[in-house]
Amino acid sequence: MSAANPQAGTMAAPPPLTSVVILIGENEVPFQVPFICFGHLSQQYAYYVLNMLPRRNGCIVYRDMNQSIFHILGQFQYHRGYDVPLVWDQSVSPYQEERRVAPADSIINWVKHKWEIFALSYDARDYYSWFMEYLGLTTTQNPDPPTVDISCLITHAQLYILATTHNIPDLARLALIKLLTVIFLAHATTRFADDFLDMLLYVYANTGRCDALRVSLWQILLLIADGEFWPELYANPKLRQAASMYEEIAFELGHAVVTN
Repeated sequence: MSAANPQAGTMAAPPPLTSVVILIGENEVPFQVPFICFGHLSQQYAYYVLNMLPRRNGCIVYRDMNQSIFHILGQFQYHRGYDVPLVWDQSVSPYQEERRVAPADSIINWVKHKWEIFALSYDARDYYSWFMEYLGLTTTQNPDPPTVDISCLITHAQLYILATTHNIPDLARLALIKLLTVIFLAHATTRFADDFLDMLLYVYANTGRCDALRVSLWQILLLIADGEFWPELYANPKLRQAASMYEEIAFELGHAVVTN
């Protein structure tokens, strides 16, 4: 048996839609995205975007998103990775801020110094050892941190929060590692202190106490909990703000915050 031929002059049904236009950010920049892309990230995220966000004239309105993060999501769903430069591009804009002398040039070298000179807790030693192993270094080496582009701190944090909110575990793990790499290797300067505290306040406002990134940031604060290493951090009023808002920060850093 064969199917009957359609009557002459009738129009065939249009094919089902395979993509959608999403208006991104406050300026509602349009992106045309295949439906399948969201499922490649997670079914939970696909449901959120395709069913929970408002629509207008057939387009999805995604105001709580920015273009750079959306581009990175596209990159990740194809390649399971993303490219945010770690090292500052001196050819584009020379980095003007001072560079300290080791061991106070970076968190990773300061922690190594404290480990060698003072008695760190076992938890701190384990955390430091894990990170050195991740960087491919031994605990006897003295890393020479490059000039890190700290502008990516908030980008990694935003990706991490989005990934944990919408069940994209591979992206959450990658963003966590990339963010910790920047924190450990960046030069301990006034500018980094300010950007670090902005990122910390953002993460604490968007996570619970048991969140992996929040716990990691708290551990980092424990490793640098004195004003000797990074006085610019303790002079920054945002640290007092963080201590007033979150008791775990106040408990560990209260004395140093008050006395610096």
